[in-house]
Amino acid sequence: GVSEKTTVSIATNQVYQWSEKSMLAISALNSIMQIKMTENIREKLGGTYGARLGLYPSKWPVQTITMSISLGCEPARIEELTNAIWATIDEIIANGPTEIDLKKVKEQMIRSYEVSLENNRTWTSSIKNMYYLDNPFYTLTQYKELVNALTIEEIKTVAQYMKHNEYVRTILLPESAN
Repeated sequence: GVSEKTTVSIATNQVYQWSEKSMLAISALNSIMQIKMTENIREKLGGTYGARLGLYPSKWPVQTITMSISLGCEPARIEELTNAIWATIDEIIANGPTEIDLKKVKEQMIRSYEVSLENNRTWTSSIKNMYYLDNPFYTLTQYKELVNALTIEEIKTVAQYMKHNEYVRTILLPESAN
């Protein structure tokens, strides 16, 4: 590319067992990982303005889950930052999130859901998902109960979908690196 930074993208894909409980835990895990990526990759290492990590489950046509990671960095820091990302992931797989991070994410999830209920797009999407995917729609009270019931162990269980023994990594180097 023309930019002086390198763009790194990493993806994994594996079989996923769909459940409402795991979907909620994955949503929390995605938020926890954003906190950890910001703390460990951007703030501690100063390696990038932002690193993104997300787990994306798919129910149809087959149940799979994709982990997608992306970041921009200097070409000389690709391996260092990739290894730091793996270490961050491995820490969550082994130990789960901290109580503080889980509490923060629960509060964010509930607030976000509360605000989203005022949006027509949320209602349209919820009706579509109820019809096509058999996803239930939760009242705010039901959602709060489900989110507040999430445990570190449940997050550790879905964190297994972040295992990275098989992955694809693409690297777009700046034109000047050639």
